[in-house]
Amino acid sequence: MKFSMMLDICLFATMIYLSAEQGPPRLAIEICENEQATIRCGGERILVESARYGQTRGNRCGTEAYGDCERNVTNIVKGLCNNKATCQIQPVQLFADPCPGTVKYAKVVYVCLFWLF
Repeated sequence: MKFSMMLDICLFATMIYLSAEQGPPRLAIEICENEQATIRCGGERILVESARYGQTRGNRCGTEAYGDCERNVTNIVKGLCNNKATCQIQPVQLFADPCPGTVKYAKVVYVCLFWLF
């Protein structure tokens, strides 16, 4: 039992070390509020670093208007996507509206990690 637990801890520590040292590429996806998108990592697993929902720049999702209205939705997206190979996101159905009357988008930053267990 002790050996198995030690092996699990060593494998986990190795995975973290490799991730920190070699740094898997960060990927990002932007999804307009009424769209649906799928994050895919093939045989690897998704690890969400950050997710925001709102509108902070113009010319995105068919609008010229922009403002300082966004919400941190990282925990919601982590709950949906972390440790999965694929994950579907449709912002309008998942997130509360941070700025009514403004066209919004979600931006998710993530990495794909190879898991040993």
